[in-house]
Amino acid sequence: MHRFRSLTIAVASVCAMSSAWIGGSPLVAGQTAPQGPTPPGPGSGAPRGQPPATGTAFLAGQVVDHPSGRGVPAATVLLGARAGPGLRGQPNLVVADSQGRFFFANLPAGAFTLQVTKPGYSAVALSGLSRVVDLADAERVTDVKVRLAKLAIVTGTIRDDAGDPVVGATVLAIRRALVNGRRTLSRAGTSTSDDRGAYRIPGLPAGDYLICAVGRAAIPFDGVLLTTLAADPVQLMGITMRALKVGGDAVGIDATVRTFAPTFYPNSTTMARATPVTVASGDERAAVDIDLLAVRATRVSGTITGAIGPVDASSIWLMAAGESAEFAAFAARTPVLVQPNGRFDFTDVPPGQYVLRAVQTPTDASVAGVPSGAALAFIGARALGPSSGRQLPNEPPLWAAEPITVGDDGASGVSIALRRSAGISGRIQFIGNAAPPAADMFARIAVIPEPTVPDPSGLGFGNVGRFNADGTFRMPGVLPGRYGLNVTLIPGWPTMKSVVVGGVDVTDRPIDVEASDVSDVVITFGDAPMASISGVLTGTPNPASPDSTVLVFPTDRRYWNDPAVGRRRFRSTPASRSGAFTIAGIPAGEYFVVAVPDEAANEWQETSRLEALAAAAQRVPLVDGDRKTMEIKR
Repeated sequence: MHRFRSLTIAVASVCAMSSAWIGGSPLVAGQTAPQGPTPPGPGSGAPRGQPPATGTAFLAGQVVDHPSGRGVPAATVLLGARAGPGLRGQPNLVVADSQGRFFFANLPAGAFTLQVTKPGYSAVALSGLSRVVDLADAERVTDVKVRLAKLAIVTGTIRDDAGDPVVGATVLAIRRALVNGRRTLSRAGTSTSDDRGAYRIPGLPAGDYLICAVGRAAIPFDGVLLTTLAADPVQLMGITMRALKVGGDAVGIDATVRTFAPTFYPNSTTMARATPVTVASGDERAAVDIDLLAVRATRVSGTITGAIGPVDASSIWLMAAGESAEFAAFAARTPVLVQPNGRFDFTDVPPGQYVLRAVQTPTDASVAGVPSGAALAFIGARALGPSSGRQLPNEPPLWAAEPITVGDDGASGVSIALRRSAGISGRIQFIGNAAPPAADMFARIAVIPEPTVPDPSGLGFGNVGRFNADGTFRMPGVLPGRYGLNVTLIPGWPTMKSVVVGGVDVTDRPIDVEASDVSDVVITFGDAPMASISGVLTGTPNPASPDSTVLVFPTDRRYWNDPAVGRRRFRSTPASRSGAFTIAGIPAGEYFVVAVPDEAANEWQETSRLEALAAAAQRVPLVDGDRKTMEIKR
């Protein structure tokens, strides 16, 4: 007897798989699907001494384009075993036919997953990645739908204020993505303008983007001088070697040299005034042109003081002020030359307001170090990289973040003093009947400070705190910012019950780290397991979006501001084909539980979305060890 169910499985991958077997003939009810040759790779052969795990179940479906619903040909479909005897010796990789159809025959009973990939396509809903297909003996499931969305392309031309093409400009496609409930910037694509000023950024999922030309790569000398010196390599090497000894002022910048400030489409120098570019699935958005204003190129030079050991160019950045820290990191400039004693030089800097940031890991001061920076590329040496020298284990990182005003003549004689980073210390305690961890177990437990906002620049530094045998810990070297405290798993003690700082309960909420140490942290663990929720969805699925995801989030709105820190309390899972779901490892508290279509589960942790979801959700109180079951209406 046939069972017909609807299923849509979204997958997030655009890479191709090189080995496949074709399962593309039309399917006829009651007909046994032919078997193809076994592909190489995982699942391609039975372990020695074990026969192939074959059975009588049958799974078939179609890869379709979203939103058109047309078949996507030549997509690679990978079948995985979630539970049951698995796929020993069974072909588990097929390529869909010209209409996007695929099948797997002679399967044993069990739980299976599907992963579909094709170059130029991406996921429709990330929540469908792990949806389970349950097959019983002799069961035939023939109407699986796997949706993929075609990626978009953005093209345009970069011109200067005279209408001439700008060659070699770096162009970024920047997307505001919701990561653990917080809007953050991510680099979705990049391109470089050609000799016509044209650029092309492929591989963009549907959405809104900020397109920004961040300028050309900085060079230590102006272009006219380089052209002249190119005919005399000996003279060029001599100038470069002099720069390594006395600094970048060995050659000045011609006052006529022009550069470009980072500019957003169509002509804004600030992100706040940028015009977003919206692309739909499969769009080829053309004429996204950017006009750049040429300004004088200046030099910024100075010295980093207070370092322990040699200073390296990889630890210094010049960032535009007045922008978000995330975008400033995208457009950050690195020095062309840094001496081990801390002397630095930037070139090709537009006038404006900046922040110079530096993070130095103390190293053995007896190591002299070597010069570093982009200028080293001219003599075939490394451009950037850490100074050689033994890191001092008991010294926390040093940091600086100082505003700098760059005028029409640049900025020289800048002095930036490094400061010691703060530390976090405290103790751990246990409540329950289980035996406390053995003394040697404490050495394997770590406290990890996790920043609430990811820093694309990599400037953030979160040192791991290790416990002593008496349950105390200290982590030196935490840069200023907001952090959540996470503790690695402790055998026999599954539940972190509370984190208290200065007598204030901040469990699953961030703490602020400034210049002073945080020294009164108490972390409490319990031996009772955390709670779980399981159940089934009721009601008829929406034909347009048949698959659902179950969301669980706290009724206490104090956690909503930083879901990244309280992610234990913000959970989601795709429902199975039958509507069943289970979410384990939930801390005690009261929660909202609601089911939504897969597409609505991509970015659901924003405060406004949580308010809307709460209006339709059920409330569920949980204590440690609870095993709640419930029915949820689709």
